[in-house]
Amino acid sequence: MIDDKTEDLAVLQRWVVVITGAAAVPDTLVFAEPIVIGSDAACDIVIDHATVLPRHLRLVPNEECVVVEEAGGQVGRSTTEETKLLVGQERGVGVATLSIKRSF
Repeated sequence: MIDDKTEDLAVLQRWVVVITGAAAVPDTLVFAEPIVIGSDAACDIVIDHATVLPRHLRLVPNEECVVVEEAGGQVGRSTTEETKLLVGQERGVGVATLSIKRSF
């Protein structure tokens, strides 16, 4: 389960996330606060595919990068893996791919 432990962090940089490779609603989103991507209808970006967990990952923006908090690859797994995503890098979300860029 992904906790909302970083929701109070101040962010000055706005980012754009683009989802390709699977149907996503929305497929592009500008964000300056943490967002959640998954198959659950309550997520900020919903990817309706069997390879995507209900709350698959959370993107936490900061000035230099976007921190990716990813739920484990197995349904019900409680651990969270955290990595950094830099401009131009891509990350898999089930069968989909997300990429980020800075918003100006």
